[in-house]
Amino acid sequence: MTAGSQRLDSLDVFRGLSIAAMILVSTPGTWTAVYTQLDHALWNGWTITDLVFPFLLFAMGAAVPFALARRRGTPRRVGRHIVRRAIILFALGLLLNAIEAATPLQWATFRIPGVLQRIALVFLAVAWLTEHTSLRTQIAVVAGARHRDVRRVCR
Repeated sequence: MTAGSQRLDSLDVFRGLSIAAMILVSTPGTWTAVYTQLDHALWNGWTITDLVFPFLLFAMGAAVPFALARRRGTPRRVGRHIVRRAIILFALGLLLNAIEAATPLQWATFRIPGVLQRIALVFLAVAWLTEHTSLRTQIAVVAGARHRDVRRVCR
């Protein structure tokens, strides 16, 4: 941690590396000859590209308690901040999807899910868990989610 602040330097470095990796895999130079690790795995296996988004979500989840620490004095202020940030992220994602959509925009085929929308939902869930549950409950949620995922993959 940096002296006098609520920042974890290692988390900042990890987040920076995740963003750099995201930029690298999103702009590999030419899409006709992409290095294998800079492209998603077709179905089986994984590449470095497949780890970028989970790493980014991990960094965000780890940073939530630090980000909310200065607002903890007033629960109403924390809740308002969480909801506001989630709505802004979700709306920005919708805006980016609308910019990329074919014109005229048709709601029947408009793509709602996107990266920013998923980040907004994960932020909302993690912030709620961080603010409303005990550490023991948080560990149980993580362990339960991981156990369910492993069971589903192993079938």
